[in-house]
Amino acid sequence: MQKSLLPSLAPLACVLALAASAVTAAAQLPTPTPQAVAAGPLGVVQVSGVVSGAALSASPQFAGASGGLDLTNAFVILQRATGVWQFYIQAGAYSLPQLGAPRLGTLAYTNRFGPVPLAYGEWRPNTNWSLQAGLLPSLTGQEGAFTYTNLNIQRGVIWAALENDISRAMQINYQRGRWSASLQYGDGFFSRDFGAVSGMLGYALDAADTVSVVGLWPNRSTPANPTASEANGQLLNLMWTHTKGEWTLEPYLVLFGSPASPVLGYSQPANAYGAAFLAAYRWSPRWSLGVRGEFATGGAAGGDNAHQNILGFGPGARVFTITLTPTWDDGDLFARADVSWVELARFAPGLGFGALGQDGGQFGAAIEAGVAF
Repeated sequence: MQKSLLPSLAPLACVLALAASAVTAAAQLPTPTPQAVAAGPLGVVQVSGVVSGAALSASPQFAGASGGLDLTNAFVILQRATGVWQFYIQAGAYSLPQLGAPRLGTLAYTNRFGPVPLAYGEWRPNTNWSLQAGLLPSLTGQEGAFTYTNLNIQRGVIWAALENDISRAMQINYQRGRWSASLQYGDGFFSRDFGAVSGMLGYALDAADTVSVVGLWPNRSTPANPTASEANGQLLNLMWTHTKGEWTLEPYLVLFGSPASPVLGYSQPANAYGAAFLAAYRWSPRWSLGVRGEFATGGAAGGDNAHQNILGFGPGARVFTITLTPTWDDGDLFARADVSWVELARFAPGLGFGALGQDGGQFGAAIEAGVAF
């Protein structure tokens, strides 16, 4: 294993992440404002959207591109959110920039989930129950796929390596009092292997605090696909959300296990885990600051099986990240910047940063601006 060029930043990242977990908040971008449109037999349909672009840079760069301009969001959203029969359709182009990874173009990212990444119908017979089917968002984690739904411009390493994001699925939901629950059956990591079961159980401790647990169990023989290098991974996700006044706290823990599978050539199981601490504080009507700290480790240290390379930095990799995101928003307009550091406390030669993969740290910066309508 190669040592990091800046090992002292690893404990610093931990300290900042833990500090963020003590005083946290979720800075939110402007929410798209739906406009009611009469749509004949569909009734009244709400139309909204978001358009944004970003400039990204990373140093040292990978052998591939690590900087440049991206169209991060170009969405039109159609939905009907009232009545017994409802639907949601989100169509357009997008980018999914992430820490510690080569930058791909907007077209490549859009091809990952397609130009209609979310689209589902919903039957809601009463206030307690609902049934959804289609392209559904994951129950896992505190970070969504698209930049405008998150505290930070770039997704974290845990989101990229350990979590599923969108599934072709059916999902039943129940909510009563302080309890909420969901059960989903679909293709897990967008694999087209319809053998994955996911469930969520949540409880509101009070008006400000909610805790939830999520599990995902795909078929152990599900092969990898462009959205996941280990698509047979089983997940256990613990989340806590605290929102009060100017503050929001969103820490979570993910346990990941990819079981042995003779069909896939996995002779041994591979495991990983990650902890993330998301925070933000809104100090004025127009300004807020988001913070994310992460630690993740995965795979058997010293192993040479690609199955153990869960995080993408080699078997047994150990990763720390810290991201700061000041945000300005005014009405429908927003602008923000990411400043980030990724520290590889352990990585395989050739799988680190830089043209030769020998560097253990990477500084990143990004600027994003857009409009929600």
